Amino acid sequence: MKQLIRLLFLGGLAVNFALISLKAQTNGLAQPNEYIEITQKRLLTIVVTNRNSAKPPNQAYFATIINQVPRPVCWLDGKTYKGLTNVSFFPTPPTGVWLKVGADSVWKQITSQTWQCEPRPYFQWEWRIHCKSGEEAITTTKYQIVTATRRLRTEKLHLLLPDLKDLPPDIQASTARLKASLPQEVTVRARSIVGQEDSLVTIVEKISDWTRAHVIQQANDLSGKFITRYNIWPGLREDRGWCGPRSSVFRALCAAYGIPAREVSGYDLQNLDHLVGEDINGRNAHVWAEVYLPHVGWVEVNVANLNPFFVPASHVPTCGIETPISFAVNEQGIGIPSKESQKISVTSVEIP
Repeated sequence: MKQLIRLLFLGGLAVNFALISLKAQTNGLAQPNEYIEITQKRLLTIVVTNRNSAKPPNQAYFATIINQVPRPVCWLDGKTYKGLTNVSFFPTPPTGVWLKVGADSVWKQITSQTWQCEPRPYFQWEWRIHCKSGEEAITTTKYQIVTATRRLRTEKLHLLLPDLKDLPPDIQASTARLKASLPQEVTVRARSIVGQEDSLVTIVEKISDWTRAHVIQQANDLSGKFITRYNIWPGLREDRGWCGPRSSVFRALCAAYGIPAREVSGYDLQNLDHLVGEDINGRNAHVWAEVYLPHVGWVEVNVANLNPFFVPASHVPTCGIETPISFAVNEQGIGIPSKESQKISVTSVEIP
């Protein structure tokens, strides 16, 4: 089970690296995709404010971490990710800024000028603010994201299972590793859902329909334990799971047929015309999925929809920007109790 969870996570990292490499080759521009219909394009400005207070001993500090995995999306011509445009602190500026590259690297202190540039793939930033007992630290970050209503033009596609041989080699290899690691129960369930179907589009639709009907929105399993993000078993055995594990169930079933799938995280903002900052918070966080179709590329799948290849503009992929987290740490680097609150403010502007 742990191995499967690790491969679900690492498989996503592998395909993300491939896409980031493509971004570098195209100077940061995602190429338009003729198979994806785009309407209602919008530029969102997202401001996240973290407030953290504690009564730490001397030499303690508040830390705010932001993970950056910027990546383009295949449905837009141009940059979808505008980067951090502002990071501000109150009452005092950070006493140090640290940078960590990749999952296994170590933190390195950097100059204040370095982090002001646009973040690069797989960079993790940490701001440390030394604080007085009872002091409140406020960190505000701001970035911009492009969203749109997008629909896969399935009527233009005639892809069959044998077409998976045309996948990019690195994506094909990571998907094959995940498929080989799947427990037999997952493979048997996938076959019972799909039957004799060999159309890739129809296979994805069938898996999405089953996931929507059987993995009901529940945060806890039948024993009352919280269902973690990559735990597929409550969804497969108990018909329970929130959007995170539901996406994992969908991706595992796709992998059983050798179809690459990865997680997409972002916000579900519902009404983009009347956004009110006070109404947007962590509860708007959402997880869905993408599948890779040969000769098409990455395509979003909205399992909650009857048409899974229709994704509304309210589903805002944050393109690898994780919502900042803040915490208090003592002089030994060990977390101490603190009180954190967060506000997310979003403004939306139509763009051509």
